[in-house]
Amino acid sequence: MNIPGVTIIKGSKAGPKVGIIACTHGNEPTGLSILRQLKTIKPTHGTLILIHNNLKATRLKKRFCDLNMNRLPSDALSQKSPKQYEVKRLQQLYPILKNLDYVLDIHTTSAMPEPFVVILTKTIPAIAKKLGIPNIISNMAKIQKDKAFISFCGSSKAIRIGVECGLHGTKESRQTAQTAAINFLSEIGIIKKGKIPTTWPRPALYQLIGSIMAPQRGYKLTRLLKPFEKLKKGEHILIKKGSKPVIIPFSCQVLLPPKTTTIQYPNEELFFTIKQL
Repeated sequence: MNIPGVTIIKGSKAGPKVGIIACTHGNEPTGLSILRQLKTIKPTHGTLILIHNNLKATRLKKRFCDLNMNRLPSDALSQKSPKQYEVKRLQQLYPILKNLDYVLDIHTTSAMPEPFVVILTKTIPAIAKKLGIPNIISNMAKIQKDKAFISFCGSSKAIRIGVECGLHGTKESRQTAQTAAINFLSEIGIIKKGKIPTTWPRPALYQLIGSIMAPQRGYKLTRLLKPFEKLKKGEHILIKKGSKPVIIPFSCQVLLPPKTTTIQYPNEELFFTIKQL
């Protein structure tokens, strides 16, 4: 099967199918350098599948072309003759995606330097705690609007993990992505562990509990927010002249805040709210 942007490396013995994904968003090229490094790795068993996801957005240096690839409609696979590039690309990749046993999707952000792991479910798989990432966020699928790309990967039993490695294009984010990918493959067992610590620092665990969206265009944040900042119940967080303010409904912390007070993507979550476990 020859699909553009996909490299398949088979081990000498049967084993799990492991996907490493980069550029789900085209303006996050850090993962591509990791895919290039991993092309030199020969798995001891199983199959390593390297996926350059949003090819067109990467060429255009855009987050996406027609649709955020982490906000895909639930019927994306069943659409016939889709017009949106990201839906077409998902359908093109699906023959590979559907058979994956493990998935690691590499991301970076514009405003959140501290790395974190994203889990779709409330249950956190043990491997997520062994990637060398200091924070783990669970329950994404229940809270996020529409579907994340990795929701379409593998069966319900597949281990599907997203990792936000830090700021776009920095040396630190590349190092974090490399560490996470190597640890992921080592813990699965398809490459030799080498010099990997036998004990791991305990990551901070958080659960997604909500999100904040603007009711309509014209709203703006009352102030710039910091990652993991604590917010108090009742705080006014979004305002628009002549309109009712948006109020924080419960005490929480901030995940993925925007880097400005203006709203760039009005149809997406402005930021997520989390609680520490």
